[in-house]
Amino acid sequence: MPDERVGLRHRLRQLRRRKNESPSKITHPERWLALLGAAGFFTFLGTVIAQGVESYTAMNLERQKYEYELISSILSDPEIEKNDAANQLLFLIKIEAIQALNTEVLEEAASTPENLPKLPEAPLNRRAAGTSR
Repeated sequence: MPDERVGLRHRLRQLRRRKNESPSKITHPERWLALLGAAGFFTFLGTVIAQGVESYTAMNLERQKYEYELISSILSDPEIEKNDAANQLLFLIKIEAIQALNTEVLEEAASTPENLPKLPEAPLNRRAAGTSR
């Protein structure tokens, strides 16, 4: 019987100590788990942000390539007169098919068709037409 009382007293002391401890106290292994969880979260967050920035810049680059292709195809076509080329460029600017490139300079050049340059046939245009050298 005395052994049981000693055991019960010891157990009672342990329970009182635990009651006095703050419930938010984190043990050593739990700290590591919390740090790993936080590191994983911030890694995931950084990956999502980096992927978003990368996709935005890739889309912007493809948009600029497309706009350049439109302008180049108009200015390098030998069958299109300068007045028609200027009208086509102004139309593309008006419908906002050309946005990423410097539209003010392009619009100024297209407003005076006689100053509009004629580009030589671009290699990209030959490839698109199916002919190559």
